[in-house]
Amino acid sequence: MAALIELVVGTYEGFLLGYKAVKKNEGIELVLQFTNHSAISSIRSVASTGKYLAAAGADEKIWLFNISAKRELGSILEHAGSVNSLQFYKTTHLFSSSDDGTTNIFSTKNWDCLKTLKCHRNGVTSVAVHPSGKMALTVGKDKSMKTWNLVKGRKAYITNLKKVGEVVRWSPDGCKYSVAFQTTVDVYSVETATVISTAQFPAQILDIVFITNSVLAICGSSADVQLYNVDTGDSVCVFTAHTRRVKAMHCTTNPTDTASKWLLTVSNDGLIKIWNIDINNMAECPVLVCELNTDCRNTCVTATVTKSKPTTKSTQPG
Repeated sequence: MAALIELVVGTYEGFLLGYKAVKKNEGIELVLQFTNHSAISSIRSVASTGKYLAAAGADEKIWLFNISAKRELGSILEHAGSVNSLQFYKTTHLFSSSDDGTTNIFSTKNWDCLKTLKCHRNGVTSVAVHPSGKMALTVGKDKSMKTWNLVKGRKAYITNLKKVGEVVRWSPDGCKYSVAFQTTVDVYSVETATVISTAQFPAQILDIVFITNSVLAICGSSADVQLYNVDTGDSVCVFTAHTRRVKAMHCTTNPTDTASKWLLTVSNDGLIKIWNIDINNMAECPVLVCELNTDCRNTCVTATVTKSKPTTKSTQPG
């Protein structure tokens, strides 16, 4: 059975669980591909691009895998603290941020550390690379956000924050970015470098992800996921995704229909779920595509779309 997407879940128990989503009869099913227990602590972050997978947690190591070959490539030990955030830029570079206050940039050619950015006192909580690859944002426990010029490899400027920024994300077009705090999300415009809207969430925020350039998904210590329009400042939709808190999300294009997106959610209730979101009618609650119980406490998720020729569904905007 050909995979539509390949996804990997990290767990509190230190497992990496790899699945493929495949068509079965009239629906979609998740099929286990591999398990790995190289980590000696909980997995905090996973990231994937092309054939590569990176995973990290409290044991300071970054574990590397070839997803296509289902083979472990080894580990990197460049940090002196827990690794909180991982992000690939295309298939060429890996960014990692840690409690040691630094962000490292690795080449995927040989996994050498090309640059270490000294970012934040007391630790970096999140890193986000601009779609152009020319700049990056980091937030840390020193209540600041820093913009990095990646062409010159140095800090461009510092923004003081009201609280500790927990997560930072770029919009797909790179014209906006969002910073999540404990129960709020500030959305910034790159053009004006000011906050254009602020989302409120009824519980501690654990993750945010852009669905489109205008709509942001927010999850946290609640069973619900909120879709928020960053341009109008309105809550578009709130839906119950799990029975317990939603730990992490990942958004990807629906591999069978380019008019919709798939939102992956994981929870410490043990479930992985894939939701279909009609991007022409965001107010309509997402539809559950499939789910699977890992029998673990899930902490993070990433996915890679396999190369296939999707069809475009003709729909009218809602």
